[in-house]
Formats: sequence, C-alpha cells, structure tokens
Amino acid sequence: MRLTSDVIHRVVKNLIREKEYTPLFVQRTSELRAIWDSLDDSFTDEQLELIITESPQKHKEKGFDYGWDSRFDTWYKMLKEFGFVKYAMNELIQITSTGHMIVDAYLEKPRNERKLQTVFLNALMKYQTNNPLRKTLNDNAPLSLLLRVIKYFHEDTAENNVGLYRGELPILIC
Repeated sequence: MRLTSDVIHRVVKNLIREKEYTPLFVQRTSELRAIWDSLDDSFTDEQLELIITESPQKHKEKGFDYGWDSRFDTWYKMLKEFGFVKYAMNELIQITSTGHMIVDAYLEKPRNERKLQTVFLNALMKYQTNNPLRKTLNDNAPLSLLLRVIKYFHEDTAENNVGLYRGELPILIC
C-alpha cells in the first residue's frame, strides 16, 4: 500500500476511534468527552470527521504536508528509526523483517514477550540519536552510553561500587 494523505486520514480516524489519540477538541466538547470516557460508547463516522476537521494539527515534518500528515510521521517515526518499517509519502509502506518479527511475536498465543523484548533490545542497542532520519545536536547511542555510566559508577570506589539497583532494571527492559 502506498502512503497517501487518504491512508493517513484513515489511520488518524482509526486511532481516534480506538481512543489511542485524544485531540483537544474531544476534551473541550462535553458530548465527545463523554463518549471518550465511556467504555461502551464509540464515535460515529460523522463525529470522527468532525473531530479531525476541528483539530487541525499545527505541525510540519520534512517530507510531509503541514497538519495530520506530519502528525502521522511524528507518531511513527520512531518505528522507522528502529528499523521496523520504511515509509515515505506516495511510496510503498514496507514492514521490515524485524518489524515482521514483532508482529509475529505479538500475534502468538500467548504473546511471545521474550521475543518482543529481544527485538526491541536489539533495536535499542543499534539506535543512534543522530541518524539519517533525525538530525539532532546530541549525537550518541543512548543504551551504550547508559551502560558505560553504570560501569563507571560500579568501578568508582568513591561511589561504593553502586552499579545498577534491581529496581532500576526496568530502564534497560523498556
């Protein structure tokens, strides 16, 4: 499938329908807010179109039109940076082999949490903040930087070989 404004519109509509993204217009409108807060109620197509129309996104990303198209890129850019998907406007959307591994692990019954963690850890290990998809002034590899800091504290006798506490392990697991 090619990534077009129409495809992005359908994705946005579905994210709002599934209550995964809350535009401010929903929060400011009591009728829509009541639907959002309800576990049983859902938005009609007309309400979804109204929400999208009344929630213009004042946002611009390189390679995407101003508005919802750019918001889409903001939402999914990290998946691209991690190497799970490749997309660009008016080009085919491609799920990479790593992306397929995530989908397969997620769909397994029961869900294969170990495989999901391994794929994400692999992606995080390779991640660089300054990469071809994102230009930043902070050029580092976050996970290896964290591991070097932990090693430094562990080896520093003035810090009493603190290393990493068990309660801090979720930092690595995420």
